[in-house]
Amino acid sequence: MLASIFAACIIVQVFFAGMALFMGYAGWGLHISFVPMFMYLPLLVLVTGIIGRLPKKLIWMNLMLVAMIILQYITVEFSTEMGVLGALHPIIAFLLFGASLSMAQQSWKYV
Repeated sequence: MLASIFAACIIVQVFFAGMALFMGYAGWGLHISFVPMFMYLPLLVLVTGIIGRLPKKLIWMNLMLVAMIILQYITVEFSTEMGVLGALHPIIAFLLFGASLSMAQQSWKYV
């Protein structure tokens, strides 16, 4: 269930980024301030998954989500130093969404 909530949060986050592109700075404020509200969900899923003894495949998928979140922060914090690699930020967001959907689908049978 938490993976589904995380996937929904990514959709909202992409919406806020779209607002920022087409409506100006207010959208960036929402995009930036919304992240702390859901960025720890994969860690919570990881801990509850280990306690609940979810299959190792789901645990590894969750670790992948955590790694992608770290990459998201790297692409933002070092975007000026990274040059064109900063453009990976939206691509990683799509990968996060796909991985979280896949994880949500696979984990529902354990709820």
